[in-house]
Amino acid sequence: MEDNDPNKTLQTYRDCVKNLVSAERYSHTLAVEQQAKKLAKIYGADEFKASAAAILHDIAKEMPPEEQLSLIEAAEVEFGENERQNQKLWHAAAGAAYAKSVLKVKDDEILNAILNHTTGRADMTLLEKIVLVADITSDDREYSDAENLRARAETSLEEVIAAYSVYIMAYLKENNLYISDKTKATFNCYSKFNK
Repeated sequence: MEDNDPNKTLQTYRDCVKNLVSAERYSHTLAVEQQAKKLAKIYGADEFKASAAAILHDIAKEMPPEEQLSLIEAAEVEFGENERQNQKLWHAAAGAAYAKSVLKVKDDEILNAILNHTTGRADMTLLEKIVLVADITSDDREYSDAENLRARAETSLEEVIAAYSVYIMAYLKENNLYISDKTKATFNCYSKFNK
């Protein structure tokens, strides 16, 4: 579905997401897109790719679990047994699968940014970092450290990823929730940036 007109393509993606998610989730999607575009400008990343991945990052978030799994399996998206253990992670792989199979997104950078926006991974690309950080620091996020992390995002993506990975590891342990290998790898790779 990628078109020669990038604005038309992005609007097609927005329209598709709007039809698949709640109004609240769609509002979050637009906030993440705005933050991703801002970060792409700051860090010299491709703004179209940042927008596309941000728009599509939660496209499968509200799909039933069985539909998510069906999409993942049909599109042969990277999804290990380890990630199957936590259903909250499925939407990222399902989103990449939907983008690949339904929207015909061929760009692996965009697909990987969607795929890894929840867990991260070791040694992420710039686009992957931008989409993960945009999701954490979008203007609709109101958790206690949101303003601080939004400001830090403008100077160090790695510091925000480090702070996020420390928080998420603690949260998962405290609540006896499954910790994926990718989440562990993100923590191990980026915690050195924690300040």
